Amino acid sequence: MHRSRVGPLLALVLVLQPLAACGTDGTTTENASGAQQRVSEADQACRDRWHDLSATVATQAARGGMVKRFFASRWESLAAGVAYHESTATADQCDEEIDAQKEAIRSQRVLVDKVLPFDMEDQLAKVREGRGEFAAAHPQAKEPAQVRQAYRTLGTLYGAADQALAPAVVQLANTDPTESTTITRRMRDLALLAQTSDVWQVCKSALRTIHAYEHLQQDGKKSG
Repeated sequence: MHRSRVGPLLALVLVLQPLAACGTDGTTTENASGAQQRVSEADQACRDRWHDLSATVATQAARGGMVKRFFASRWESLAAGVAYHESTATADQCDEEIDAQKEAIRSQRVLVDKVLPFDMEDQLAKVREGRGEFAAAHPQAKEPAQVRQAYRTLGTLYGAADQALAPAVVQLANTDPTESTTITRRMRDLALLAQTSDVWQVCKSALRTIHAYEHLQQDGKKSG
């Protein structure tokens, strides 16, 4: 009877030994994984700088109407590069790398600044914002009829005006912003397209009427 108990006990010991070993290995792996996840203060400081840069990209990418849509892929590419460094960068990737990325963002912003005045959707959003602010501050003021008509015209035709210029804007969005010669040539193409587009010129005339009224409002505030 004593012999009959040796077999089950031995089997139990053999089963428990691998389980104990697995438990030990799991702890080691967990500790090793934890060690890999720890980031030094210097590395974290670097990643924080990349994080701050991501906010800059997001702000720039949000500008414009037509421009925002056509330049979206450019900004997404820049944002992806920043996001990668934000999660992986080490302390030695925070000087030249960040400076290079900032320059890429600056170049893209300069190009967008050149195109934005042609974006009638963006121009409409800006004058509507100013109109709302003035109306809230001066509820008794009444806009002249020609100004009201200018807002209606711009609100009706801005889409067609942007569509007329879209081919040239797409070309600019697909151009490396550091290629100054190509940018200059394509900006001339955009300006020529705007000059020959009747609907864009109608919107520009309406915008001119609105801006003239805005200047009168500003002059009135200063004299008051």
